[in-house]
Amino acid sequence: MLNGVLVTPQDEILSVTGGGVAIPVIRTTYIDSSGNLISVETQTKGLTCASITPDKLPESVKIGDSGNLSALTCSHNITEERSWRVEDAGNGNIQVFTNSTAKDLLNSNLEVTDITYTINGNGNIVTLKIVTTDITKGYTLTLQSA
Repeated sequence: MLNGVLVTPQDEILSVTGGGVAIPVIRTTYIDSSGNLISVETQTKGLTCASITPDKLPESVKIGDSGNLSALTCSHNITEERSWRVEDAGNGNIQVFTNSTAKDLLNSNLEVTDITYTINGNGNIVTLKIVTTDITKGYTLTLQSA
């Protein structure tokens, strides 16, 4: 239970290594029984975010579809705006692009994360690419499947 809602926690645990440094990235997403995002905790950043209106990506899409997801209100006076779109990836595949932009109280961008999923005709994810740009610290991190 989380704030009176029955949820299923989903843990993501990564270790990003480079330049002789390993940085653990630990994130827990809380999903309700309908698959809607309720809350996200990112332990590495000490950030907790809650969906203003719980929602999720559509279960079925076609090329050219796009939309906005509910914003997240987060600790440290941060708001995350979220959107998605679908494009043709060729060979019967589609690409689903998601964007999350973290903003401060003055509506200035702090961090932008773009995730690209390539999905085959059977509905399986065949490639994944995550690009995070931390505007305040001046770096971009790219993670990509082979």
